[in-house]
Amino acid sequence: MATRRCLLVAARKPRSSGGGFSTSDVPLRRNYATLIMSRNFVGQRRPSFSGCNRTPTSTIGLGRNLSGSTKSKTQQEKEDHQQSVELVRTRDFEGYLCGLLMPSHARESYFAVRSLNVELASIKDGRRKRNVGGAGDDPSLASRLRMQWWREAINGMYEDSPVVEEPSVAGFLSHMSTSQQHSPIVRSVRRATQSADLTRRFLDRLVDAREADLEQSQMTTLQQLTEYSEETSSSVLYLSLECAGVRDEDADSAAYHVGVGSGLVSTLRSTVYRAEHHEEVALPVDVMEKYGVEDQFLLSGGQTNDDSKQQQEALQNAVREVAHLAAAHLARARQLQSRVPKAGRPSLLPAVPALMYLQQLQSAQYNVFDPVLLQPELNRFRLLLHLSRSWLTGVF
Repeated sequence: MATRRCLLVAARKPRSSGGGFSTSDVPLRRNYATLIMSRNFVGQRRPSFSGCNRTPTSTIGLGRNLSGSTKSKTQQEKEDHQQSVELVRTRDFEGYLCGLLMPSHARESYFAVRSLNVELASIKDGRRKRNVGGAGDDPSLASRLRMQWWREAINGMYEDSPVVEEPSVAGFLSHMSTSQQHSPIVRSVRRATQSADLTRRFLDRLVDAREADLEQSQMTTLQQLTEYSEETSSSVLYLSLECAGVRDEDADSAAYHVGVGSGLVSTLRSTVYRAEHHEEVALPVDVMEKYGVEDQFLLSGGQTNDDSKQQQEALQNAVREVAHLAAAHLARARQLQSRVPKAGRPSLLPAVPALMYLQQLQSAQYNVFDPVLLQPELNRFRLLLHLSRSWLTGVF
């Protein structure tokens, strides 16, 4: 296939405040001018909230470098990249497919960012597994230490001098600093921050949001879930755009909406899994209460004795509200995609699987227990076709 031409087009004049996203559910909260100014900002971090699907991973941050110290730098970088790709392929298959369609010069940095996101998302699932065991060390402490490990790793990528810590943990952090040198994911992300000049603020927000999510099993409001989606999914897309060399206000605006929309979809897709395996309610409290959905109905897999039909209809209404909000954000992203530079459009491909799921959910009458929705592997070929078409045409 002919090599694609990367064409950076000038950013158009920003829309007026009256022409932005206008759904009544959640107003557009992102200040894009602030985003552009924050690309060199390293200081204050925004508060984050949490709650979306996570998948455990066996490639942990403390992994040892089994390749040895005698290999050349080029060979080591190649093996680090291969491990990042394999991690994303096994734990984030849709992200893997999207990465294959990224520009060749951006692919290595893209997979580094995606593998970091997988690692951070896996920490809460690791805590859950230790909780089930019922014995051993405090799972919450172990999870916080892993988050601190990644925080220190990111800090080391941007700062020469170490952060001053309390004496009680100084020795442990010293050991963490040594172990970070042997992590292929850390090395890959470090190279990505250098080659693509990634904005540190977005990496910090990923850690902040995941850490805030450690002790939370259910979001309080739909607005809180929307903010969490922006802090996580949208931040990954902002970094993906930077991997492609795109720093554009319209591109960031589209990435915001794709990130929020796909983040809300991830919550819907994880609803049954989290209820069955972790006894968590993925839908926010205010939406559940609005339609009178009982937590136990969801946690029992929709199997209650008396009013199961009424509860099923209430759950479908609750799911419909979240789905409509996700669809509204993705529709707004579609309106903006023509203004995104060509080099940045592959970074928005995660909108494709999100839109596909919403179509299937609508066909299933918003029943999250529908068997078709619980077997995404059956639609992988169709997903590949949709991604290929979007990549060729530049629109989703």
